[in-house]
Amino acid sequence: MDEKEKTIIKAKVFISDQNPKAALKILTKALEKYKEDPAILTELSVAYELLGDFDKSKESLEKAI
Repeated sequence: MDEKEKTIIKAKVFISDQNPKAALKILTKALEKYKEDPAILTELSVAYELLGDFDKSKESLEKAI
């Protein structure tokens, strides 16, 4: 399992634990290294949605697609 996969799993755990702020933090940092990665952007969309930022959620999901 590589670093990117570990980051995505950590983010999923934070999201399932209702801690989207922690997920947002690690995913945003991961995007610096893995620009425009669809898997990271999809998880980022979920984190933004849970935080109530629907515009950023939609934007992240559109970039992922």
